[in-house]
Amino acid sequence: FDAAFGLGRQMVTAVKETKDTLDAAERAKKPAEEIKKLEQDLSGQLKEAAEMLDRALRLVSKADDKKSVTLARFNYAYVNILMKRYYEAAILGEYVAKTVDQDDTTLGLDAAYLAMVAYIQAFNANKAPPGAERDADIRLIVHAANLIASRWPQSDRANDARMTLGRLYSQTKRPVEAAEWYAKVPESDPKYAEAQLASGQAYWTAYLSLSRAPEAERPTAQQLADWQKLAQSQLRGGI
Repeated sequence: FDAAFGLGRQMVTAVKETKDTLDAAERAKKPAEEIKKLEQDLSGQLKEAAEMLDRALRLVSKADDKKSVTLARFNYAYVNILMKRYYEAAILGEYVAKTVDQDDTTLGLDAAYLAMVAYIQAFNANKAPPGAERDADIRLIVHAANLIASRWPQSDRANDARMTLGRLYSQTKRPVEAAEWYAKVPESDPKYAEAQLASGQAYWTAYLSLSRAPEAERPTAQQLADWQKLAQSQLRGGI
């Protein structure tokens, strides 16, 4: 395990360097041939790193250092997300977040955040029409976000998770859920005003759209009135 993980870790370092170079080249709008070459290099490095880290994890024994094994899983999750193996990356990330030593806050939080991002990427890549499959992806994202918010509630990434879920529900035309997530961003966060405004706008969207829905689908008058009041309150708070 130690030898394979050592090589895998070196490969991940090379992957990060190539990815940074590729990102910089894309921002600078370098020639297409140069970008294509970097993409090919990155693809090859990712494949080699994935194979080496997979081999390392298959060689784990009880005698191996627990922290090194955890780092190998996290690195493998990182490689998987770059390879667009989103569910594999998310599952590994969640496992690391749930099993890492409580003292290692940074790694646990990074792993949980990686899992949430991987589930979001899977949702975005899923071309299935609205329905059970898309709803399942949303539940996975919510679960990952709740993991961050419950275990690291005061972290910046917990609030990033809340904002992300607000945007996700807005995009999927579920304004009430969007408003509730935006409203969870605390006043201490720099994005509090933005979150309050977004929450108020979402409640107002819910009020306007559902007040005109067919009678059988329309919420109660009390519910509509509550959304109207919440929209006013949140918008005032944001302003």
